[in-house]
Amino acid sequence: QSYLKHIWNQLEFASEEEVSEIENIVLGPKEKKKSKSNKKEGRTKFPYIDKGDTKIYYGKNDLQNDALTFKFANFKHTFLHIASTMGAHIIIAKENPTDDELLLGAELALLLARKDFGEVNYALVKDLKKGHKPGLVIMKKHNTIYLKKIRNQTIDDLLQLKIINRRL
Repeated sequence: QSYLKHIWNQLEFASEEEVSEIENIVLGPKEKKKSKSNKKEGRTKFPYIDKGDTKIYYGKNDLQNDALTFKFANFKHTFLHIASTMGAHIIIAKENPTDDELLLGAELALLLARKDFGEVNYALVKDLKKGHKPGLVIMKKHNTIYLKKIRNQTIDDLLQLKIINRRL
């Protein structure tokens, strides 16, 4: 996947504020300084799916992905990412997520990358290292989930929550 296509995919679901963040990534920041309160506020406002006692967070652009994974997430949380291409960072904010929670996180990673099947890697946040570019992650060790098909119920739920806006 090209970097331009990656940016285009991020823009599809972006709010006005998120478009500004993406513009800053691509073109460089318009303003030199932001107040610390705005930066901190931006780090904690991540979209998520609420599954009762579990929240599954996701980043919608490279800056959000970095902040979500390396500033917000606990080292015992689980990180998921589509294998071998650029995509959203998914954080399951729970120790020892269930198989169903891992499956939902993997399906979300694929759907946000506009895929209906594929491989998704997952690891504990403590096994990650920040890469040299925003959004880049190096996994020291990981496992892989292989999905042949995303469950219809997951697609219906994410459409209803407006996390995705169409079926693939």
